[in-house]
Amino acid sequence: MKKIEKYANILKNMNRNLDSLEKIQTKLLKQKNTDDFLRPLFLEEVEYTRKLRSALKVKDVNGKNYTRVGSPADGGYVMVDDMDKVTEIYSIGIGDEISFDTYFSDRKVNVYMYDHTIKDIPVHNDFLHWKPIGICGKCNSSSNMKTLEEIVHDNCHDSEENMILKMDIEGFEWEVLKNVSSDTFKAFDQIVMELHGMHNLGHKDLILAGLENLNRTHQLVHVHANNWGGAINLDGWILPDMLEVTYVNRNNYQFKDSNRFFPTDLDEKNIDQLPEIPLGYYN
Repeated sequence: MKKIEKYANILKNMNRNLDSLEKIQTKLLKQKNTDDFLRPLFLEEVEYTRKLRSALKVKDVNGKNYTRVGSPADGGYVMVDDMDKVTEIYSIGIGDEISFDTYFSDRKVNVYMYDHTIKDIPVHNDFLHWKPIGICGKCNSSSNMKTLEEIVHDNCHDSEENMILKMDIEGFEWEVLKNVSSDTFKAFDQIVMELHGMHNLGHKDLILAGLENLNRTHQLVHVHANNWGGAINLDGWILPDMLEVTYVNRNNYQFKDSNRFFPTDLDEKNIDQLPEIPLGYYN
């Protein structure tokens, strides 16, 4: 009987505490606008996604087809089939997957490869030129880090107009994209890269600034979700955490509204064991 009375008293105290919490919550809700009080993070997500959606408008290229370059899995990219005019390739972030690089070196196009995290590249030939240097957004005193402007200048490519940039640097791309000058961007006919951390609200200003800077000179023409990173649906729009993108120089092409459904037949899953992430009509 004493145990029953003890538990009854505990329940009474719990109910009394719940009543107090409910009164406090009611008082707070009356004092504040519910849009400000309830889930401010969710509202921030919606605002960010709307801006991101506006910055990631896909267009089709008039009079051009698309082709896949590199691996049939992770490491390959869908590009505009306009390779005959390509002069040089800049490949930033190598790892052990260089199928993109050898695609061009096999065609006797010089590939300038940069990655300070590896000891060597898995294949060598006369057209592959690797340096253990990483890419940063701004100049610094580090001997193994340079800006994109610096490495282009080092190779005497400042006046080029038909180079290709491939970049996969695990989230450090945002500082690079934000700080590259338009003159340097204009040297590249096509830019393919993997964008990381798209869900990271802590970097939202940096992400939007990077895309805004790139959009001044280049147009987004292809998207593919890396199925390793997953995706979320915000404001009725599918946003992968990792997104493979292809941009082309606005000065070199004409565009029309896209009616392609992503993924396309040219796209391949990054991880074969995981399902593809459908993006639909990415506009």
